[in-house]
Amino acid sequence: MPRAFVPWTPRQKTRAEGLLPDATEKFPDASIHSEHKLARSLDAVVEDCVNAVGVDVNTASTPLLSRVSGIGEGLARGIVGYRETHGPFRSRAVLKQVPRLGPKAFELSAGFLRVRNGDDPLDASGVHPEACPVVRRILAATKSQLERLIGDAAVLRQLQPEAFTDAVFGVPTVTDGRLKQTQILS
Repeated sequence: MPRAFVPWTPRQKTRAEGLLPDATEKFPDASIHSEHKLARSLDAVVEDCVNAVGVDVNTASTPLLSRVSGIGEGLARGIVGYRETHGPFRSRAVLKQVPRLGPKAFELSAGFLRVRNGDDPLDASGVHPEACPVVRRILAATKSQLERLIGDAAVLRQLQPEAFTDAVFGVPTVTDGRLKQTQILS
């Protein structure tokens, strides 16, 4: 996804040129190249953070939401507009009511979007909505609440991933890294 170029202020440019005087003297376009390289690096860091931590859909700004996989700037504005009109999202499923947020955008973005203090505690986790049935089976088998199960390594180590598979979810999905990140099943 192309990222917008944000030009440096004259002061920032002067500072950058001061750091690399030889490069900017020998290669006048070096500072422009450095600006683009820095912008790309910063974009990559923000994107990595969004993918690792997720984004609270009820507090995120348009620019932050636009960094989520499957959501561009226009759709991010739509999400914020829907939230401002209808109030906070109570679940990730409500996102499907946002105009122009189709099934593919939902599939790509849902695992990175969080709904804190919503109707379903799993919506605040990194578990993709498609994998929630696996987690619910684990909760039923352990007779635990989600909050108690997360981080309880002793209980989780005793579980057999094969016991939670079905026609849709195989062992790789049950032991998927996202479930590990939320420490549901390691």
